[in-house]
Amino acid sequence: MKKIILFASLLLLYSCKTGLITNQEKKGDYMFEKFDFASRDNNYKEYKKGNSEHSFFLKDGSEFLTVVYKEGCEMWILPPKPAFYTVNKVYYRGGIIKEKGKYFGKFDLGSTPIKIGVWTYFDEQGKVIREEDEDKKFGNFGYNELLTFLDQEKVINLRTGKNRENFSAFINYTELKGRKIWHVKVYTDKTWYKGVRYLLDFNTGALLMKYSIIGWENGNGTDYKFTKLIDNTAIYKTENGIDYTEPEWKEHQKNKEEGIYYYNNDDNNNNPNNTNYSLLIVLLILVFAVILGGFIYIMSNSRSLLQP
Repeated sequence: MKKIILFASLLLLYSCKTGLITNQEKKGDYMFEKFDFASRDNNYKEYKKGNSEHSFFLKDGSEFLTVVYKEGCEMWILPPKPAFYTVNKVYYRGGIIKEKGKYFGKFDLGSTPIKIGVWTYFDEQGKVIREEDEDKKFGNFGYNELLTFLDQEKVINLRTGKNRENFSAFINYTELKGRKIWHVKVYTDKTWYKGVRYLLDFNTGALLMKYSIIGWENGNGTDYKFTKLIDNTAIYKTENGIDYTEPEWKEHQKNKEEGIYYYNNDDNNNNPNNTNYSLLIVLLILVFAVILGGFIYIMSNSRSLLQP
């Protein structure tokens, strides 16, 4: 039922202008295909000052930031709300485009961004070398499904872009015994003092843990205080050597009842389809044995009837 509600919500949100990232936006070109050194040397006086010391606004409301370093230069462009992605462009020293693509959410220097959509790479003459679809690394629960979940939790708003600047997500492999998860934080005040923290299964979107962020553990703002609200990680049942949390067990039972099962190729004993095939093979062997037995019996009786 949750999957049906999530799917219906996605359809509804796609039908209107929201922060969901469309296929067109995943590869959409933007301006600044070549780095404008003259404009930067003039401190971008033709643009309105942005929200940070070194950022500026485009006419459509997008905010951009540039950095020049020894190897070349780089630009980040944050589209107007409600978009939940950042355009990234990297340039060679002469200003020719080197690579471009998108990061999930609002990019911040020093953060660990997640590449999404199609990234394009160029040679020093500006010709396309290759394209890479970063969406291939996501499971059934991708970034749009994550955004829809957070919208349903009312910690972000996909129609207004609320809290996109207070939202961060990354892929975590270590926190839950090496399990691949979405690690999400959404701060509900401007000071990043309070908010919500989620741990969700990367492939299914199952909510594993939920915390309330209630403040700082110390005065330097590096460690948060958390209050645990939901914990679905405890082992609830074990079947065929496989441990299940309570939500996983319910989903497992539902899949068995509906004849739908997702399993590991190394765990063939736990696949009901294999059981069905085995029963079919046994049945065919029995039928063949009966037919063969009948044939032998008839042939034996036929020989005795032909004898004088």
